[in-house]
Amino acid sequence: QASNSKLLEQELLVPTAVRQLGAAMEDPGQAMLQRLHVLPLAEADNALEGKSRIEFLAPELRRKRSCQEVVQAGDILRHENLDFVVIKCEPPEGLLDANTDYFVDGSPVVSFEKIQFSAWGPCEMSPEALFSECLKDHFKGDFVPYGTPGAKRARLFYNNMIFQIGNNYLQVEATEPGGLGVVTNMTGVFACWDKEKVKIYRDVIDSLQRGDRE
Repeated sequence: QASNSKLLEQELLVPTAVRQLGAAMEDPGQAMLQRLHVLPLAEADNALEGKSRIEFLAPELRRKRSCQEVVQAGDILRHENLDFVVIKCEPPEGLLDANTDYFVDGSPVVSFEKIQFSAWGPCEMSPEALFSECLKDHFKGDFVPYGTPGAKRARLFYNNMIFQIGNNYLQVEATEPGGLGVVTNMTGVFACWDKEKVKIYRDVIDSLQRGDRE
């Protein structure tokens, strides 16, 4: 796969004059993406059967650029019923233009069969409360689990990843299979409160508070 796809200008088959006209019409109030890293879902990668990722996805990228659609990390890009995910972009969101560098190298994004979270924070929560008051809100709107009708974006996870929801912190303890992946509407999700991390969390908070008083 070509990683730095300035080649994409050729793949998109957009003449120079048309590119220049498009650049002149772009929204001056919206940032232009300098870099875009996109990877296919594992199922899509298998269906490509070795075909160039960037060549396959070029029509959808061309459409987004022509329509001036804002692109950001987590966006699901779909072409001919095969899905890709925006892994990272610089700046965090913006429009595609003639100077955007495209990267498509890397292992495909997996669909987790199982994922295990641990959590800690100021107030202990039962596994049921973690789901209803914490995780449920993390997977709603555009971020509903992958495979759910209406899913437009995907939250990406990997083993040992730490993230925050409200006042609570969560860590990915294990996934099946391993790798960078997404939670689907078929994923078994498990979560538990980690009392040892709570102790560390409280020690850190106490230390910070003592520092403020000194």
